[in-house]
Amino acid sequence: MHTLMFLAGAGAVLLAVAAPSSVRVSDFGYDESDSTRFLQAAIDSGAKRVVIDAKRWVSLPLRCRGEQEIFFEDGAVVEAKKGAFLGKVDMLFSAVACTNLTIGGKGEIRMHHADYLQPPYEQSAYRHAICLRDSANVHIWGLKIRNGGGDGLYIGGKRCQVPQVQAGCRDVWLEDLYVDTNVRQGMSVIFCDGLTVERCSFLNTRGLPPSAGIDFEPNSGYNRMRRVVVRDCVFGGNAGAGICFALGKVWPETNPTFDITVERCRFMRDCVGGGGKGGRIVIKDCIFEDPEAMPLGIRGGPLSPPGCKVEGCVIRENGKDFPIDEKWLYENATFLSGATGIVSKIVHPDLGLAEVFDAEPGKMRRFFGKSGVKCRQWVRLVAYADSPRRLTIKADAHFRKSAAASLSITRASGELVEERALSTDGIVSFNAPAKGFYVISFSLGKGATLSFHSADCPVAFDISGKELSLMDTSGTFAFHVPPETKRFEALVSGDGGECCGAAIYRPDGSVAWSNSCISAWCGHLQRGSAQPGLWRLSVGKPSRGKFEDMRISLTGVPGLLFADPERYWK
Repeated sequence: MHTLMFLAGAGAVLLAVAAPSSVRVSDFGYDESDSTRFLQAAIDSGAKRVVIDAKRWVSLPLRCRGEQEIFFEDGAVVEAKKGAFLGKVDMLFSAVACTNLTIGGKGEIRMHHADYLQPPYEQSAYRHAICLRDSANVHIWGLKIRNGGGDGLYIGGKRCQVPQVQAGCRDVWLEDLYVDTNVRQGMSVIFCDGLTVERCSFLNTRGLPPSAGIDFEPNSGYNRMRRVVVRDCVFGGNAGAGICFALGKVWPETNPTFDITVERCRFMRDCVGGGGKGGRIVIKDCIFEDPEAMPLGIRGGPLSPPGCKVEGCVIRENGKDFPIDEKWLYENATFLSGATGIVSKIVHPDLGLAEVFDAEPGKMRRFFGKSGVKCRQWVRLVAYADSPRRLTIKADAHFRKSAAASLSITRASGELVEERALSTDGIVSFNAPAKGFYVISFSLGKGATLSFHSADCPVAFDISGKELSLMDTSGTFAFHVPPETKRFEALVSGDGGECCGAAIYRPDGSVAWSNSCISAWCGHLQRGSAQPGLWRLSVGKPSRGKFEDMRISLTGVPGLLFADPERYWK
C-alpha cells in the first residue's frame, strides 16, 4: 500500500492512497535471465489486476495474493528458472489462504519436466506448477500448463484430523486449460468442497506414480471431496489412469463421503480407475476411445459394493461405437451393472467334518510354477497335518525398509500353538502337536509381500469374509462346491486400474466363465444347480493393460482356495 505523509502544524496526518486497480509487470522491470522480483513486486502491489506482458518471464517460486486477477497476455510465458527449484517443494505459483483469486489468459506456465527426474535434483512429487491450499473462490482459465516437476495443478489444504470449516479449498473453477507432461499428475485434488473442471485437457503425465490425468486422493480423514464436476474434458497419453479415484480417506461424518460427477469427457486410450466407500461417483455420457485396457476399473465389490453409476457411455474402437450398457457392465464390471442380489452369504469352512485328499502325504510339492502365490496386505492359511509332525510351507518374503510381518498359528479350535515374527526368508515351519487342521494368520506390514510356492501338506487360502489380494500371480486355484449348491459367486478384479485375465472351470472341465482383460469386479455367478466337486479358477496376465495387482472373492460356498488341486478337502 502506497502512502503519503502530510504535515499540518505540529502534527502529522497519514493518508492512505489506494493501490492501483491495474499494473503491468513491465512497469516494475524486466530481466531476461530472472524476473522473479518484478513478477512478485507486481503481485505484492495490491493491484486488483496484474497483467503479465507478452514476453518470456523467467522466475523462481512466486506467491499469489487474494482479491486479485493475474492476467496473461496472449504470448506471455512464465517459465521456471532452469537449474533452480532444487528444493523438493519448490512450486512456481502457490496460493495459500487466498480468496477471490483469478489466474488466466492465453499464456503459458512452463517448467522443465525432464530436468527434475535426474541429478542434481532429488526425486520429488511436489514441484507443482500451480498449488492451491486452503483457498476459496478461485478461477483459473485459458492457460497452457506444461512440464511441471510435480503436478500441473494441486488443490488441497491442511492435513487436519478434526473438522475445520475453513480448511481445504472451496469453490474452485477451472476452464479451458491445457495441462501437458507433468511429473506426477496433471492435477491432484486432495481437499476441495466445490470444484468445477470444464473443457480442460490432461495429457501425457509421466515420471512418478500414479501419473494420472486427475487424481482424487485425500490425505486424511477430514479432507472433503464434494460438489465436484469434471465436464467436457479430454484425457490421453497418461502413464496412469485418465482419472484415478483414490478415495480411501474421506470425510467420515458426511453422507455421501464423496460426490464426484464426470460427464461428457473423452478418454483417448486412458481409463478411469479406483474408488472408495460410502460415496457417490457418476460417470455419464463419456467416450473411451481405443482403450489400452478396460475403460472402467472401479474399486469396491463383493464385500464393499462401489457407489458408482455409469450411464450413456461408449467404447469407440476403429471408428465404431459400442455402448457400455447393462449387458456389458454385467459381463465386465458386474457391480456397476445395477443388478441386485449379486452376493450370496459368506460361508466359513466347517473343518470338523472335512474329508482330506493328499496325492503325496509328507512330500514337498511346488504349486503355481515359478511365480508362486504372491500375497499382500493380509493372508490366512489353513494347513492339514496327517499326523503329529513338523509342517513346512515355503514362501519368499519381500520387505520394504522397516516393514515387518508376524504370524500366529492356532488349531481349528482356536487354541494358540505359536506366535512369532515372520523370518526374513519367509519359510513357515512348526511342530503340529496332533493330526488335524491349523490356521496360520499373517500380518504383513506396509510394503511387505509373501510369495507362497510349496508345502509338504495340503494348504488353502481362507478368504471367507475377505478378498485375497495378489500381485503378479499366474496359476490355478481350486475350490470345492458341495452337492445341492444352487447359488455361489467366484469373482475376480484387477486393482488400481491394473488388469488380469481369469477363467473358471467346472469339475467336468467345461468353461463356466472367462475374461481376458479384467479391471473391475466380475466373474461367475452360479444361478441354479451347480456341478458338485472341485472347480478351478485360473488367473494370469491380461490380453492388454498393465498386470500386477488383482483380487479374488468367493461367496456362497466355503471360502477356501486350494493352491494345489491334488491336495484339498471337502
